[in-house]
Amino acid sequence: SEMCIRDRLTLFAIAKELEEMSHSKSFIPGELISMDLVVGLPPLYYRGQYKKFREYFYRDGKIVHFVYMGKSYRVTFSNVFVHMQTYAAYLYMAKELKLSTYPKVLMIDIGGFTMDYMLLEKGMILWNYTDSTGKGVISMYQRVNKGIREKFDLDLKENDIDSICLLYTSPSPRD
Repeated sequence: SEMCIRDRLTLFAIAKELEEMSHSKSFIPGELISMDLVVGLPPLYYRGQYKKFREYFYRDGKIVHFVYMGKSYRVTFSNVFVHMQTYAAYLYMAKELKLSTYPKVLMIDIGGFTMDYMLLEKGMILWNYTDSTGKGVISMYQRVNKGIREKFDLDLKENDIDSICLLYTSPSPRD
């Protein structure tokens, strides 16, 4: 299920971060570590699923044991914070890019199956202009390939479409 995939990807990301921490000796492999976890959901799912998503990862504070790349990890989550993915990106970039100085900021997150957008005014989310569409990159490849098949009777792969797009967006050798 989608939750299982997200669960594994989140745990793999945690393992990679802990591996980095082990180089500076702030984490010893195999030790139990308690941490806060920040996860994101697309705006389309946020309102209806954030509580369930939080509880899913929180697991009542129980120990989560998993193995990644042959190494064993044991973690507990003292807090789990769920944000919209697009808003999380805004928070991450806001200070460095001084986004709060702009009257309005439009954030767009293009993923595999969805494209999320969010309009912020003075750092506040404008909910009427925040949503997800089913038009991500994978969907785009599927629509392009369908059009090519119908018009030219060719079945292109994603790397073929990438090559064609790059050919028409790269500067010509004369430039």
